[in-house]
Amino acid sequence: MHGFLLRHTGVLQKINQPGSSFTILTGVNNSLTVVGQGNTGFTWKNGTFTTLDLTTPGAGESEDINGISNPGIIVGDLFRADFFNGWQKAGADVDVFQRIKGLDTRVNGVNGRDDLVGIATGTNFGFVSFHQEPTETTETNEALKPVSIKFPGSQETIPWSINYSQSIVGTYTSANFVQHGFLAVH
Repeated sequence: MHGFLLRHTGVLQKINQPGSSFTILTGVNNSLTVVGQGNTGFTWKNGTFTTLDLTTPGAGESEDINGISNPGIIVGDLFRADFFNGWQKAGADVDVFQRIKGLDTRVNGVNGRDDLVGIATGTNFGFVSFHQEPTETTETNEALKPVSIKFPGSQETIPWSINYSQSIVGTYTSANFVQHGFLAVH
């Protein structure tokens, strides 16, 4: 499995994390900073890989890196102590969020306003958390402020990405278990 970056000029560039047998790219921002994972999570810019690893060595933890905003806020989910917790990283600041209603929580996307989208497993609905961290003063008990997103009549709704205008794209599963895409315009 290889990663790639397709530029607006039509140039296709292969991106493979050195030493990894696979590379999964999950996000890119306007400055062409790419996020993804292989043997570890990473950022890539202008051919330079920087490791991004929030796990505790030897603890059986894993992480997913799911997106990056234009200002460089990175989001994902961290498997720790048998549960998934959503997280975000802005510069040196890393926040691992409490689980929503005690359920596995995944953060899938972020925009330049620091609005986050994701899903709490088992609720069958997605969420958006607006302006997650406009003025942070503490690193303890970080909590999302979820607003439910449920496509009408769906079995499950998963928001994947949110743009600066707060439009959200994602997938939903209909009553007959067929997956569809959706666009929610704010």
